[in-house]
Amino acid sequence: MSSINQREPVSEIELTNAIATIQKDYIPKIYVLQGHGEYSLEANPEGSLSEASKSLESKGYEIKTLNIVENGGIPDDANVIIIASPKRELFDQEVTALQEYSKQGGNLLLLLDPNIDPGLDPILKDWGIKLDNRIVIDGSGAGNIVGLGPTTPFITNYGNHPITEEFTNSISFYPLSRPVDTIEVENVQGTSLLVTSEQMWAESNLDSEEVTFDPQEDISGPFDLGVALTRTIPSETVENEVKEDNKAEAEKTDNNQESSAKNNDDIDNTNKNETEKNNDSPPKETDKVTDSNKDETENNNNVNKDKIESRLVVIGNSTFATNNLFNQQLNGDVFLNSVQWLSNQDEQTLSIRPKQAKDRRLNLSPFQATIVPILSLAVFPLLGLIAAGITWWRRR
Repeated sequence: MSSINQREPVSEIELTNAIATIQKDYIPKIYVLQGHGEYSLEANPEGSLSEASKSLESKGYEIKTLNIVENGGIPDDANVIIIASPKRELFDQEVTALQEYSKQGGNLLLLLDPNIDPGLDPILKDWGIKLDNRIVIDGSGAGNIVGLGPTTPFITNYGNHPITEEFTNSISFYPLSRPVDTIEVENVQGTSLLVTSEQMWAESNLDSEEVTFDPQEDISGPFDLGVALTRTIPSETVENEVKEDNKAEAEKTDNNQESSAKNNDDIDNTNKNETEKNNDSPPKETDKVTDSNKDETENNNNVNKDKIESRLVVIGNSTFATNNLFNQQLNGDVFLNSVQWLSNQDEQTLSIRPKQAKDRRLNLSPFQATIVPILSLAVFPLLGLIAAGITWWRRR
């Protein structure tokens, strides 16, 4: 558990994170997939998720790396699994394990860059996700203003979703990103998160010197760069788990019956006594037992009707969450809110992070440190005195 130094002033972000941690009655476990060239959690000049990991830990999450092959599967305590731009294709067994994890109520955050095929098509198909390898071009010129170029779309239009509901007209940006499309799938509900403007398009040919929109080859905006989806798990899944539990209970019952076979005489005597009691009891007791059985049957039916909800967030870019861009504009908020929405099933309010106060100290060279006192204590007062004298002389 993190502590706050009482000798130092508490910043708004530290206080907010401390309150959020106290409100949790458990520690969510977040796993980041490794082994296929994904971004690591350790600081790296080529890009990593170390800043994102620190921010999650400050909010009370436990962050771990996950190599499915080495681990032999997916841990049972995984609340969310993050897959951040794998450079190599996953093994079929890994994809199957992730697919089963998702089908049983697991939550996934997929950050997938263009022109890379990690082999996640079975999972994407289950959710009705279609990825496009074309690069998003921002024709508004916003990227040129800040020196990032047209291949960096600046997003100010967000979907109506808990992840982005506080982002109105604010900026997030995604260098070298891809469109994310959805198709209708039974029991799956999707919501747009990041929506491009009409001045953006998905470019299929980046080899030409001048990038222009081709209506025959390119996709015109607006379209989605990120989506959030929920899926209601069919009741059969819950029933299968119940059946497995029943089998285990049946095996225990069989063992108990075998161990109690030696006491058949006592069991017969007990059955005789119970039979006599039942014959002497009034009919109302039977009615009560019947009603009780009905109530238990109804409760069991309600349990069977309960359905698990699985969640998925797909964003056609991963660099926005890396160290260099994480604290720029709302990039970090998009990442953190996505993880919080995936891990919290109680629909807690998501919002923009309070900003850490910046260090605005002015570092002076020795010459500057010498000249500043001279200007402030001698030159400027002397100039003021001269100006006052000239004004007095003119008004005589």
